[in-house]
Amino acid sequence: KPTPRFAPVFASGRLNLADAQWRGTIGVVIAKTSRKLATVTVHHDSGTSRGEASIVSDLVFIPEGFQPGELSPLLASLTQAKGNAQFRGDVAWTADTQTSGGTLIVDDADFNGPLGAIKHARTQVTFTSLTPLATASAQTLTAQKIEWLVPFSDLLLRFQLDEEALRIESFEAAAAGGHVALMPMTISLHPKATMSGRLKLENFKLGALVAASNLADKVTLDAAVTGVVPFRYGPA
Repeated sequence: KPTPRFAPVFASGRLNLADAQWRGTIGVVIAKTSRKLATVTVHHDSGTSRGEASIVSDLVFIPEGFQPGELSPLLASLTQAKGNAQFRGDVAWTADTQTSGGTLIVDDADFNGPLGAIKHARTQVTFTSLTPLATASAQTLTAQKIEWLVPFSDLLLRFQLDEEALRIESFEAAAAGGHVALMPMTISLHPKATMSGRLKLENFKLGALVAASNLADKVTLDAAVTGVVPFRYGPA
């Protein structure tokens, strides 16, 4: 059974009909928690079968309240989120076509991710489609710090999302007195998929990694390495 990508939502509102024109506002809430998600303003011309909807969503994440996992199971690994997110989107349709798009802005958010606590994350994402969800290329996300075994700082991620995968175009950060970067890679959105990639290290001090591990009382290491490390990550 496929894993759902979005949490179920409820929509309710009132549309008025006058002179073949439908107009109204619909409120959207998350089904499980009844938390408000968005307001949608709708206009549809019955005579031409053309219409549009404008979506406005202002979200506030707090550690003991609303969290990204409520929006999608794909975001369940992001916990203890704190910050604001604003989304503005549009959907337009005719009898034969549909187009959609929007912009998501996250300014100065903190959250825990798979590698550790992420501090002061910022992004402005341009969506070229909402159904399916897809972005333009070269979208950016920055963060001040990831508190991993060895802290990463000054992160810069460039990416593109489509229906099947998250495509990492570039990733770089400072760490252990040197620099780390991911070579371009594709991460499948299938939860059981295995991803593979290459990590590039420049002047990365291994002593900092050993000092932060459970080997610190047994091993002392003073070495700075430069090179490329292939890796694989998945259910196995």
